[in-house]
This record gives sequence, C-alpha cells and structure tokens, in this order.
Amino acid sequence: MTTTPARPTPPAIPPTFYDLIKRDIRALMRAGDPTPAGLLRVAPCLLAALTSRANRATAPAGIAIIESAVAGLPEAPATAMRVLLAFGQPIRSTTLTDRRILAADAYSVGYDRFREAWEDQAVEALVFALAERADPNATMPTPPKRLKARLRTPPPPITAYKPISIYRTRTRRPTQPS
Repeated sequence: MTTTPARPTPPAIPPTFYDLIKRDIRALMRAGDPTPAGLLRVAPCLLAALTSRANRATAPAGIAIIESAVAGLPEAPATAMRVLLAFGQPIRSTTLTDRRILAADAYSVGYDRFREAWEDQAVEALVFALAERADPNATMPTPPKRLKARLRTPPPPITAYKPISIYRTRTRRPTQPS
C-alpha cells in the first residue's frame, strides 16, 4: 500500500509567480515538445522568467536551464520529470498518458496513482528548482490586447444596478372585492 507523500514547505515565492511557472510546466508536459521552439510557443512566460526575454535567441538557454533544474532534482522526481517533459524522446511521439505510465515506474506505482498523488509533487519540486534559477530582473510578456482591455475597463458601479421593485408602480395582484 502506498501513501500520499507529505507536501514540502514551499520557499518564499510569490503566489502569482509560482502559479505562472506551474501552469507553463503543465503546458510543456501536455505539448511533449522539448525543443527551444516548443518552449517559446508553449511557455513564453516561463522562458521570460528564466532568461529575462522570450525570443528565439534565448530559447536554447531556457531549455538548458530547465534541463539543469531537472538534473538537480532527487532521483525519482528527476526521472519522472525527464519523462513527462519528453526530454530525449522524439517530438510529440508519445501522449501524456504514455509518458505518465513510464514516469510511474520511477515510483513503482500505477500511472493513475502517480497522476493523483506523485505527479504534483514532482511538478512542485521542479517549480521550486526553476524559481531558484529564475532571473530576478525578468519582466513578463505583456498580456494580449483583449485581456489588457478587459483589465483596464472597470466594472460599472453597484449603483448602476437597481432592484426590480423600484420599477413596479402597482401591484400585480387583483383587487379583493369588499
């Protein structure tokens, strides 16, 4: 019987930065494209956080930083993340489920148990390793224009919404005969 692993105490990472790195690592896992072009296409925010720029010239350095972070993990999470990120495999040759089956062998559990309990632990370990290697002066790419417009447009004030009862002048019930 396997037990659920204990959560490590997270270092002092801002929650938004933690979520950004975790989201981009998950996107890289789904894509199965461990090339510089794949990193630039799938996870530009992670690339900008690691190299302070998200462009084609810095993408190979970003892949090298991710590979060094994976190499610095303990044995089981390193093996799992190497397989999940498809390092050393042909581009998009396997599905995420196939890679989870291979990664579960490092933990000696089934792939469904690995996905439920151990995958998050391996991803968190990689997130913390990448946060240590991130450029502190990096600026994140600007959000798309639609999102920027939505962020700049404030919602209407609460006074714009009036209850329906203000508009009713008469009751809708029939009058009672006396």
